[in-house]
Amino acid sequence: MKAARLIDGKLHDVHEIPEGFGIEHCFVEEAGFIEVPDDAFTGGILSKGKCIHPPASEPKWTTDTLRQARDAALRHSDWSQLPDVPEDVREAYKIYRQELRDLPSKYPDPSNAVLPEPPK
Repeated sequence: MKAARLIDGKLHDVHEIPEGFGIEHCFVEEAGFIEVPDDAFTGGILSKGKCIHPPASEPKWTTDTLRQARDAALRHSDWSQLPDVPEDVREAYKIYRQELRDLPSKYPDPSNAVLPEPPK
């Protein structure tokens, strides 16, 4: 058997329990350790007495949500292209805004997209 802590539904700190010992000999229950099956691994979840991989999470971005985020970032940086903005700031934002426009072609699979950081 093994011992592990169950945090937010996932196993953490998975350890072997030496043969001939119980969990009470090796781990303090107050620390949140429970007995888990031999197939347990860190990050796994318990299902019907077995340790399984958690289901894949929803992708961060879809095509629609990526476009919405990009469009919002472009709207929030419109000010940067006004004529009274210093040239160095305007140029930095010009590059940033082009990176935003390039997102759909740069990431054909939007779930892997990373939004560029605005200039400081």
